[in-house]
Amino acid sequence: MTATTPISVLGQLHHGGLLSPALSALYRAAIEHAKVTKTKLKQSFDDLTAWKFSPDSPSGKRLMTCMRQLLAKNEGLGRINEADRLASLESEAAMQATCIDEFLKTNQELESVLEESSFDLEGLQSSLLILKQQLCLAESLLDDLKREYEVHRPGQVDALIEAALADLSRLQEAVDDAEVPENEPESLGAVTGSVGGDDDNDVLVYDKEGDEEIMKPDLEECSTWKTEEDESTPSQTKTMEQTSC
Repeated sequence: MTATTPISVLGQLHHGGLLSPALSALYRAAIEHAKVTKTKLKQSFDDLTAWKFSPDSPSGKRLMTCMRQLLAKNEGLGRINEADRLASLESEAAMQATCIDEFLKTNQELESVLEESSFDLEGLQSSLLILKQQLCLAESLLDDLKREYEVHRPGQVDALIEAALADLSRLQEAVDDAEVPENEPESLGAVTGSVGGDDDNDVLVYDKEGDEEIMKPDLEECSTWKTEEDESTPSQTKTMEQTSC
């Protein structure tokens, strides 16, 4: 009894006319693919056998040499990478130290500025307190003067204050326009039209609205205020006496 292969059987069937042309083409393609696969498998086995690792084989020696070279290159690259990393770390550390120094310097400057500001603020607070006290004294003095003036000339206090404020505002504007030096007070008289001149009999009279001021001699009624010191008391008391011209 002889053993038959599938190829021989297919060949016999094909020659006998038992297969159709389509099936015959399909089987032929399968047979060709099987042959190519068998050839590749045999070549792979031959390559594996030829490249089998052993210390004494030439391929093994070449492989060991390549491995040594690759290991040396890897070590060199590792050293270079480590050096670059150390250099980058050193540069980052130097940059951080520089930033810290600049921050400390800025902080010191800011602290000095804050100290100066606090000192200036304390001085400003003390100045404001002194000015407030002076303002309170001035207001109390103004109230006293208003009461005394109301006693002697009733109903003219408000008009007198308004006229005085208007006069002061005009004086300030004239001084600002003329830029009168502080060391030349005599120029103020020229700017204000010689208010309160050499004649002691001229007085400043305001109308009821406080809009007009007139310099004229007080012929009908002259008022002079005399100051007397009371020697019996330590404090000085001022008394006002109205006398006719």
